[in-house]
Amino acid sequence: MYIVKKMLIFMPQLNPTEEFNFPTVHNRHTAKVVTPIEISEFSEAGLVMKYYRPISLGAFRDFVLWLPHQLDLPEFLATCNYSEESKSEKGIYFNHFVFFGMNDHFLKQIRRWILQNHVQNKQNESA
Repeated sequence: MYIVKKMLIFMPQLNPTEEFNFPTVHNRHTAKVVTPIEISEFSEAGLVMKYYRPISLGAFRDFVLWLPHQLDLPEFLATCNYSEESKSEKGIYFNHFVFFGMNDHFLKQIRRWILQNHVQNKQNESA
């Protein structure tokens, strides 16, 4: 149906032989857009991310620590408390974030993510 709609919009000279009944779907779910980032430092308390611009102090961001074969990934709320320009690379900023409102469930996820990355780094070094 999407392709038919686009064809009729961009090629008005087309005359369909039958009338189309376009279904509409009302979806009230929130869709989130993500940007992969490079993390330079990470701990249970927060992280430092490498980014192309400084993030304003006090700004909140949600982080997802992806693990393979895991479906329910919690979102970690963090606030930016410091931003500095890289001394070695022009146009790169290190934004320091502190996790906000952590409980045992979130800390367990963070520890699991740290362990998985440590194991993966050791495997890559030995290969």
